[in-house]
Formats: sequence, C-alpha cells, structure tokens
Amino acid sequence: MGPRTSEAEMSMVHPNIPDFNLLWTGIHPKPHLLKAMTPYQRVNHFPRSYELTRKDRLYKNIEKNATCKRC
Repeated sequence: MGPRTSEAEMSMVHPNIPDFNLLWTGIHPKPHLLKAMTPYQRVNHFPRSYELTRKDRLYKNIEKNATCKRC
C-alpha cells in the first residue's frame, strides 16, 4: 500500500503566512523570503535557475566548466 494524502495534510495558505512546507509559485521568490526559509521548507524556483533549465545556458555552463583550468 502506497503513501496516502488527505485533504488535511495538504492545503493552500495565504501568501503572507510563513508557515509552509512547499512554496509553489510562478515567479522567483524575493531574496528576503529565501533567507527566512527554514531547513524543512522547499520552493520550486530559486535565483538564476535558468542557468540549468535553459538549454543554451546549460550548454554555455558545461562548455565553460570543461575549459576551466582550476577545476
């Protein structure tokens, strides 16, 4: 038997309430919010995440790392 999720375990809260486990947002959170997060809190966006999610930026970062003399 797999994990169960009930309505009581997951609910939406007002954006100004800092007591959450998962922050799912369409925009990048402000730096002050990221700094105030506790170790158990998770977020679906983080600063400069496009460096990994955009193919052109990922390619440039891999290429840069491959030519790095100190690495």
